[in-house]
Amino acid sequence: MIDVRCHLGILAVAGSMLVGCSAAAEGPSDPFPPRPQPIEVMAIDPCRVLTPEQLASRGLTGGPQLRRARGGGDTTYACGWGNSWTADFSYSAQMMPVDAASAVGGPGSQVRVIAGYGAVRNMVRENTSPMCELVVDAADGRVMRLQVQVIGLKPDGSTPSIDETCREAERLGVDALGTARTLTP
Repeated sequence: MIDVRCHLGILAVAGSMLVGCSAAAEGPSDPFPPRPQPIEVMAIDPCRVLTPEQLASRGLTGGPQLRRARGGGDTTYACGWGNSWTADFSYSAQMMPVDAASAVGGPGSQVRVIAGYGAVRNMVRENTSPMCELVVDAADGRVMRLQVQVIGLKPDGSTPSIDETCREAERLGVDALGTARTLTP
């Protein structure tokens, strides 16, 4: 089973990849719809984007793990939740000072709309410990990056598919954005 520390390490590596993408030549113009409301994610503790009720609905027990991570050339903080005894997935949230459009165009990336916000969905390791990432366009030059990774088995002993993992990432996005909107100064 993959624990939260491993998941946060993967988050840090993925963050450096996102930063590398942002340094590339300019791509197409912003592909996202207007935001329902800008969210100043850099002022929000990433460990607060899920309420106790939302954590419980995912089978997550215990407290979150806050770690420093790289993002947008700065040190930011990522928060991870996971418990392989009670949950099928581990979750992480990171707030970053980068433009979400920099995540567009990676292999297999898809532009989506989550709770009215534009997002880029990336799938990693589709067959082994599937992980799905959302880079949400929260405000100008600010993203909320959310990741969901398989850490447990379903009751029948099978591993959740990448499609199930991405559906869970989108559910995480809806919940995290809803909470973050209430936390925006």
